[in-house]
Amino acid sequence: MSAELHSPSIVYSRMPLIAAIAGVIAIMGSFLTPVTAFNTDEVAYIEMARAMAERGSLFVDHQAAPADAPALTRTYWVATAHGDRVVPQYPSGYALVAAPFYKLFGLKGLVLMNAIAGFLALWLTWKIALRMTADETIAATALLIAAFASYISSYMFAIWPHALALGVVLAGVLLVLDAAEKQGRDRYWRASAAGLFFGLGMFFRMDAVLLAAAVFFWLRLFALPKDRLIAIVFLVSLIPALWLSAWINEIKYDIFQPFTYGPKEDSNDNFYNYVLFGAVGIGGLIFSFVIDTSQAWVRRAVDAVRQPKVLGLCAIAIGAIALFVDPLFSLLRGVYVLTFDIQALAKENFVEGLYRNHYGQIDYWGLPKKAFFQNLPFAALALAPIMMFFRGVNVKTTGFCLLIIGAPLAFYSIRSFQGGMTFNMRYFLPMIPFVAILSAVALGEIQRKANLSPKTFRYSLFAGAFAGVLFYSTLSTLHAPWAIPLSLYPQLAVFLALGAVVIYEFFADTPGVNKTALILSGIAFGYASILSLNDAAGNTNIRVRTVEFEQAHPGLFKPGSLVLSSREHALVGASLNGVHVSRAETGEEDITAQAIAAYINDGRCVYIHTKLGLDQSGLSDVVDISPPRAQNATAEDNAIYTLPGLAEKCGFG
Repeated sequence: MSAELHSPSIVYSRMPLIAAIAGVIAIMGSFLTPVTAFNTDEVAYIEMARAMAERGSLFVDHQAAPADAPALTRTYWVATAHGDRVVPQYPSGYALVAAPFYKLFGLKGLVLMNAIAGFLALWLTWKIALRMTADETIAATALLIAAFASYISSYMFAIWPHALALGVVLAGVLLVLDAAEKQGRDRYWRASAAGLFFGLGMFFRMDAVLLAAAVFFWLRLFALPKDRLIAIVFLVSLIPALWLSAWINEIKYDIFQPFTYGPKEDSNDNFYNYVLFGAVGIGGLIFSFVIDTSQAWVRRAVDAVRQPKVLGLCAIAIGAIALFVDPLFSLLRGVYVLTFDIQALAKENFVEGLYRNHYGQIDYWGLPKKAFFQNLPFAALALAPIMMFFRGVNVKTTGFCLLIIGAPLAFYSIRSFQGGMTFNMRYFLPMIPFVAILSAVALGEIQRKANLSPKTFRYSLFAGAFAGVLFYSTLSTLHAPWAIPLSLYPQLAVFLALGAVVIYEFFADTPGVNKTALILSGIAFGYASILSLNDAAGNTNIRVRTVEFEQAHPGLFKPGSLVLSSREHALVGASLNGVHVSRAETGEEDITAQAIAAYINDGRCVYIHTKLGLDQSGLSDVVDISPPRAQNATAEDNAIYTLPGLAEKCGFG
């Protein structure tokens, strides 16, 4: 990675063809993917797209409910009743963009949208890497890492908005990198356009504001410390999207704020829970405007601080202070949990879907939940450019990557919020392109120094892939107590071994160590590719089981009926067929009873789906009408009840 950003003058003769082939594959994959909701979040996104496509509405009310039926929570936490409307908590930009895709292609259109966005995100990763390094090999390596050795593909063929937000934000990144190298009006026009893209990213996912903050600090501290105007232009360009978000939130919640999930108590997702983080951010913003890092005294101070002994003392001091300052301790512990070992997650940070099994191990729907480095063991390579950064080498480019990586890492580590119902750290998705770039830079340098045959690296790749299959997919299935440990810790051992060799090589710089580092790198990439495939396969398998349940009992619920469920994602097909699927919630028994009475009085059927749904509904006098077990359906999915007097009219068959 060069010390400055470059404008490469390389002819990319093959990239258009490669891009065209990859785009076709992405589109074909979106139509081949089994489509239904993965979890309750995706139910909300489906309903948002549907409401906007069919009615031009921001609300996800059930349209065919009896006139006197109260509004019911549509899906757990994320589409809840406020007065007489059902309001999705997520930013409504998704609905606006997804609506035409839904209109044209139904549910598959939502996957198609993300497949296109994910493809663009990968292409932009290549462009950003090339912009930073002016090296086609490094840029291609970063692209391959992001595409095949990370979990980006899990979100390309899904309904979540993460791939969409990532593609938009990376477009902003490319613009701001370009702006930093321009002069005059060109600089400010590009900075303004970058701000608009980051604002648009917030319109899909609120945490894009973290990445915008990282860009602002990069402009002030690393890129153009003498030019305060470009940072102001970037900030001002965020305002249109922030104002639009606040206006839409006022329509939805009567709250004119850009960052809110509505008036919910004890919401883990509300940005106002992060007061300390906000205070530090505002303080840093003010400080960054005051200081000019290009001044000689600042450079002398930085040179003094980045001496190895001083850095070591700073690390010791931070650790000592953390023992007595709980927010700092929580932050450091969160970093460890979310990056190294999700098994250390505290019980109070659990969300639905996470459990401790009989052996005291945390799993997610019976499958391994992985911390960031347990998905990306090759990320230890990034230590090499990071250490060079602290030596004053490649400060501008590496500093950009570190700020983008550090913003979501710090924010979500404050409360160890681990991304909810997924196998991986979905909130860390924007970090992946920049970890890939840093890793590609380090790998290129290691390959140069090791001077080994390309076959050696290929063999190590195959060895890593074989090890991934052996530990993750084979041995872990043989003995239940081994399942979680063998799914998590072998790749963490690879990460630690590679990290140790990279650090040693940094100080020793011997050919033998570089050869070891290259072999371990190949193993790490091969292992990560198997983890990537398994994450994608695990997501697909859950969707397949849900589709099989829906297809095994088509028309089970009468159109216009009410279904109270704890697993709304298993009933998307019924919902699209005119069935009112709502969340049975503890504490809402009175409202639930009113809704049931309204449906019965209107001559409609009422069902309760799953044992948990029955428990939460507050009903006790029910009739079990569970159908014959669908293949691969869980007992919970198959459990269906109705009320006495409705069994004959509403029963299965």
